Amino acid sequence: MNRNQELEQVRTWRRDLHQIPELGLDLPLTKEYLLSQLEKLNCTIEHPIEHAVAAFFDGGKEKTIAFRSDMDALPVKENTGCEFASKTEGRMHACGHDGHMSNLLLLAHRINEIYQDLPCNILLIFQPGEENPGGAAPIVQTGIFERYNVAAIFGLHLWPLLPAGQVATISGPMMASATEIDVEIFGKAVHAARHQEGIDALKIGMQFFGYAMALEDTLPANVRRLLQFGKMSAGRVRNVVADYCILQGTMRGFDFETISFLRDGLEEIARELEHQTGATIKITWSEAYPPVHNDEALVKQIVDQLEGIEILDEPVMIAEDFASYQQEVPGVFFFLGTGTGIELHDSRFNFDEEILLQGADLFEQLAHLQF
Repeated sequence: MNRNQELEQVRTWRRDLHQIPELGLDLPLTKEYLLSQLEKLNCTIEHPIEHAVAAFFDGGKEKTIAFRSDMDALPVKENTGCEFASKTEGRMHACGHDGHMSNLLLLAHRINEIYQDLPCNILLIFQPGEENPGGAAPIVQTGIFERYNVAAIFGLHLWPLLPAGQVATISGPMMASATEIDVEIFGKAVHAARHQEGIDALKIGMQFFGYAMALEDTLPANVRRLLQFGKMSAGRVRNVVADYCILQGTMRGFDFETISFLRDGLEEIARELEHQTGATIKITWSEAYPPVHNDEALVKQIVDQLEGIEILDEPVMIAEDFASYQQEVPGVFFFLGTGTGIELHDSRFNFDEEILLQGADLFEQLAHLQF
């Protein structure tokens, strides 16, 4: 395909996929669409976990390099006004995963023509469940990297805050570890006129919030972290002491020590408030994605050998389960600019498919490097 034909093809893929958004790990329509495109090529296809798709181009080399795309959408009501909008009410590809898949499909078609001449075999991984509950770790646990002797892995994410088509990365920490937090406080309800006889879960929730913010402030200003509670619910009626309160928040950081400090500190606050008030406090932690940490040697090699890659000023506070692959083999994650300024997860999220050609260019150049 020439450049114009590639653009028409990648636009078709992206818009087809955009109309069939699916959530989490259960992506039968998306999987079947990808298979319909990959089965035409000279690759071996397998499903490391249900609804994941892996395509292996065997060039007879000792090592393999892998490229990954996520597949899942979000529970968002679309507001783009596009004629190719989601056909499923309340679901939308608002994080660009339709673009990521189309980018990798274009790479697959390019690799299909040249894989025997590349220095490494090529493994393409289409992964469900990036948004929730995390599909990367289960794929790693299947042993797929050992079976194909994967030496390095690469991925990218569309990024609204970069100019259209601009590729960027950073050496070392790039994206945060993220843990979701539910703090449940169980008190004792009594009429407000006898409030001294109750245990006010709402008041204790407010105290917990204040102590939590003070805990975060004890960390030095140069330690990048985030502790934020965005939702709090309590009580049933205005003149009864609340017997239940829940705070829901998120905690993010780039190193184990910071995360452990915040987590241990919140548990200590809970125990102290229990002792002071007689309430019962339960903290539930989601399983955290590790931080995305780009291999320093790989980043140096890539920046030295490829042109046009921008270095980010600092890591970002969002999370990505691509990090689970980097726990297994060296890897580098990239951002690909959309130039729109419309944030990820926004119901208006959209982009010009022409940028996907730059994404495929990047990956094809990486496929020619010796790792």
